[in-house]
Amino acid sequence: MIRFVKHAARLLAGFFMSEDRREKADSATGQGGNAERRKDPTERQSQGEPGASSRAADFVDDALTFERLAQFCPDAERYAPYLAQAAFRYDIDTPLRLSHFLAQLAHESGGFQRTRENLNYSVDALLSLFGRHRISERKARMYGRSDAHPANPTAIANNIYGGPWGAHNLGNTEPGDGYRYIGRGLKQITGRYNYRQCSLVLFGDLRLMNQPELLEQPEAACLSAGWFWDRKRLNAYADTDDGETITRRINGGLNGFDQRMQWLDKAKAVFV
Repeated sequence: MIRFVKHAARLLAGFFMSEDRREKADSATGQGGNAERRKDPTERQSQGEPGASSRAADFVDDALTFERLAQFCPDAERYAPYLAQAAFRYDIDTPLRLSHFLAQLAHESGGFQRTRENLNYSVDALLSLFGRHRISERKARMYGRSDAHPANPTAIANNIYGGPWGAHNLGNTEPGDGYRYIGRGLKQITGRYNYRQCSLVLFGDLRLMNQPELLEQPEAACLSAGWFWDRKRLNAYADTDDGETITRRINGGLNGFDQRMQWLDKAKAVFV
């Protein structure tokens, strides 16, 4: 039964593969025309190894079983077939790559318990995590959780993900974009621009712009995480066991680094 599920996941992953490769080629040439493709130093270099693709597929089959995922994190096992899809599609197919990928997802999703951002921030947390350049102290006190009132998630999101910062970094140019495109999926995809790019790759259309909550569903939650991982070229850093650089490229800093590394130790104990 497990082999059947994994085989189905591999077929679904292959369905999208040519589109992903075309997108990478277009990006490398700048226009997708006849220009010679430049070599990306972070690209996987194993295509010429005899049997490499088969060995990688076998590894994913053997690693992403319900039982082994449950050993790593009990709440992760329900995502098994969709994590396999993401792993096949984005070459997350070695022990180190898979361990780093799952560790980061575990941290971002609270141990695979949520696929929607928790905006229940206190006043102090808003100011320390996001800074006064993204939310003023006055607004933090108005909208953040305190003894006087609960947090206001809509207002918080529209402030920390809106304004000039949100427009420049996330493409949030329309009123309400901050809350409309909050973090969703196991990787917490955030912002109008990222939702648009992710939707085009995963579905070939803009459905996530109109139905952003689709990223909260298990399949899209996993595939969007794989898309982000691939977009940031994180396999290359996983290959050198560079958890710090992976965290910086995901988070923009080292928030929660110790917890991420604790998850990594757990993952390595199961998959390496």
